Amino acid sequence: MKLCRFELNEDPGVARSGIYHENRVYETDGKNAIGVHDLGRLRFLAPIGTPTSLRFLHQSPLEAPHDLVRIYGHPRSLEGVDAQLEVLAGETELDLELRLGWVIKDDGDSLEPEEAAGFILGYLPIATLLPRRAARNSVTAGVPWYAAREDAWTTGALLSTSDDWESAIGPDVSWNLVLEVNGQEIVTGTFPISPSVKCATARLSQILPIRAGDLILSPPLAIPPIAETSLGRWLRPGDQIAARETVLGRLAFQVV
Repeated sequence: MKLCRFELNEDPGVARSGIYHENRVYETDGKNAIGVHDLGRLRFLAPIGTPTSLRFLHQSPLEAPHDLVRIYGHPRSLEGVDAQLEVLAGETELDLELRLGWVIKDDGDSLEPEEAAGFILGYLPIATLLPRRAARNSVTAGVPWYAAREDAWTTGALLSTSDDWESAIGPDVSWNLVLEVNGQEIVTGTFPISPSVKCATARLSQILPIRAGDLILSPPLAIPPIAETSLGRWLRPGDQIAARETVLGRLAFQVV
């Protein structure tokens, strides 16, 4: 099942929720279907509202590969669907960061991995711009780039529920990626999500309880630097980015 939020063109500013199926949206009131809408009549919003918390995961730089660096971001940094992401002033080495996000549906504490699976509502793709020069300067100054995240992020339009995901690819999470810049295909392949979603969720719940509405982001997908792809350069204003995944659907944004 693919969940979504949207507003009707004839009623802008009113967020509605529904289920996306075969190029139509079936509006619900949380329990019952209350309308059917063609895609031409609506505009998709980010599939979740403001999360209760936003947690970024990074692999530990230390000799403890199963440990996670956990960083909190600003819950209001999500820009929504088909966003415009701005270039940091003076940045010329502009890269892309892709992550898998998953939304927690119930409160939980001290979970085991198999228990954690039942606390996940669904998955969505998340992206932001990665200014490599600023990141290097931050590390040189003795402050890890990931020490604080207040940058803008954009999402896909759909939240793929756990049963939708596992029925398609099984319990081992990986991202079947097709990445395009200005319509040019520059990266394809299957990229594993490590650590597994279940293990990461369980680990977080043992440190601090997870809450309904939390948004957790995987470590960055291990795609090559944009300048080392067939694009042959860093991203720049005007570029149109599109990332597609078999189950997650499409994420798109423009660099400005």
